[in-house]
Amino acid sequence: MTHARETRLHDASNFDDFMLAAVSAMLIAAILVV
Repeated sequence: MTHARETRLHDASNFDDFMLAAVSAMLIAAILVV
């Protein structure tokens, strides 16, 4: 978990892209479930 946290801190500039990917993945999962 510490390594993941450090990586996130180093990639803070890409955090928005990560959030977009996570949201889109959840939306796709929700559509597939429904």
